Amino acid sequence: MPEPTKSGEFKNGGDAILDVLAQYGIDYLFTSPIAALAPLWEAFAKRRRDQPESIPQYVNCRHELLAVSAAIGHYKSTGKPAAVCLPTGLGVLNGSMALRTAKQEQIPMLIISPDTTSFGQTDTADPGPEWPPFLIDEFGPAQHAATTTKWSVACRTPKDLYPNLHRAIYFSQQIARGPVMVEVPFEVMMARFDAEDSPQNRFPSLTSDVTVASAGQLSDVSQIIASAENPIIITESFGSSPTAIALLDQFAHAIAAPVFEWFIPGHANFDRSSPLHGKGELESVLDQADVVIAICTNGPWHPPNTKLKTGCQVIAIEQAPLRPTSAFWGYETTVCISGDPVSNLKNLLANVQTSAEHQKNSSKIAARFERWKNHNHEQQNALESNRQKEMVEAANDCKIHASVFFEQLAEKLPEGSIIVDEMVAQMPYFTHYLFQNAEKKFESCRGWHGGLGTGIAVALGAKIANRDKTVVCVLGDGAFNYNPIPACFGLSQQYGLPIIIVVMNNTGYVSQTWNFYKYFPSGAALSTPYLPGAEIVPTPKYSAIPAAWNGHGIRVESLDDVSEAIENALTLSKSEFVLLDVNVTP
Repeated sequence: MPEPTKSGEFKNGGDAILDVLAQYGIDYLFTSPIAALAPLWEAFAKRRRDQPESIPQYVNCRHELLAVSAAIGHYKSTGKPAAVCLPTGLGVLNGSMALRTAKQEQIPMLIISPDTTSFGQTDTADPGPEWPPFLIDEFGPAQHAATTTKWSVACRTPKDLYPNLHRAIYFSQQIARGPVMVEVPFEVMMARFDAEDSPQNRFPSLTSDVTVASAGQLSDVSQIIASAENPIIITESFGSSPTAIALLDQFAHAIAAPVFEWFIPGHANFDRSSPLHGKGELESVLDQADVVIAICTNGPWHPPNTKLKTGCQVIAIEQAPLRPTSAFWGYETTVCISGDPVSNLKNLLANVQTSAEHQKNSSKIAARFERWKNHNHEQQNALESNRQKEMVEAANDCKIHASVFFEQLAEKLPEGSIIVDEMVAQMPYFTHYLFQNAEKKFESCRGWHGGLGTGIAVALGAKIANRDKTVVCVLGDGAFNYNPIPACFGLSQQYGLPIIIVVMNNTGYVSQTWNFYKYFPSGAALSTPYLPGAEIVPTPKYSAIPAAWNGHGIRVESLDDVSEAIENALTLSKSEFVLLDVNVTP
């Protein structure tokens, strides 16, 4: 006979799911609701009654994109995976853009999605009349998730549940990391689970090992680097933790190599006030490098067929180099180092520092440092000179130049603030002017990967795990229109997650005009002008939207408004979310 709980109820599949999540220390289950989750909700209700502080905590998300993106933000800000519930195959499809982001950014998470095997023909496990006509199809959640997850599986009996949950969590955290899906039929959730089926009796917690390159390979690659005359480092998303950022700083200074970031970086990977932070366009100096070290980057340079210096050696360091989840990797590559990038770079640095070649080249390394220091200083001066011209044009157009707003935001934000971005046109100013004071120790993470609409939810996921920190989401007005605004604002209101949302409002999709200028500079679109893919007209009054969720909106019209608006936002965001609608260029 099944064993009752101490309160007299029997354990069901929902209890089993929560047992396993708690066993792995998963703090939150971000859930987009559906009636078929009733067994899981009942399990949560029992825990809330008997153990209100137990994990995981339930987070009610009003949109699938919000649920997955919040889990991404939680992981990016803590390094701890979260779990997600999506409502059957339809919910998986609706959240698939964020799942794709998690897969491409190698973010571990467990997704659970209900389905049915009896289609309402069993009195004891009927998920509802909507299932046969509306919710089922020939695929089901696991198959729908196959293209956007690392691994997916469909449970068919109660005996499948524990093993598949343990396998999924293990696979998600194993290099290369990524999201995984377990389809759990309503019939399995409704089943009774005997005491001997507890996860402690069936499986211990399975810990993923840290995969690293062999000592021999690291030794060989260290010789290439130590012998280099002009090495360059390129990264997109290595700086996912303070440890990684500090390590990259040590590595760059050890070999006096500049660190160039892709123009929409995944993190603030390197001290952007450092003399070794690469300024200007990478492609303008790429042909001078004899060794290129590409660390955690999906596309190190553009175009991919750019001609490198004859004999240049390209070292790709990544969890899984050459992008096995992508249709393309056309970048010249000499050697790959796979496995945990932080562990591998740490070991590679130790090998380089102890090599005889490195030690005898100390004077060359010092000269190289000075050369790059001067180069980056010149590039920074050129950037500033160009900015001054643009600021005059912005003033003439009654606009706030993005760089000025970012400078003042950086000055006023408290140390350790978390900054999430989702924009394109303002990125050069964002990466430079918001991160010039290393003492502020801002934590930065990109809120999107390819598809727009995830930034605010990523920020909310970061906030739920860091309630004592200021969290700011900076996004373009185009990106704002893609985000599930009612669901995001509802989550902020319901759970008391007061973030600051900055809408960089240039009244359109400026980045979508770039190919007009590139390919049709004298064409009808620019001469008319008629830019059908770039307009957001009429311009909404974004600052009026938050009030419906007890948030606060502020329109920032002119340069004179900026300082006071940021200060007000910081004060108000102690208790409610705030939206700044900033009249910017570009």
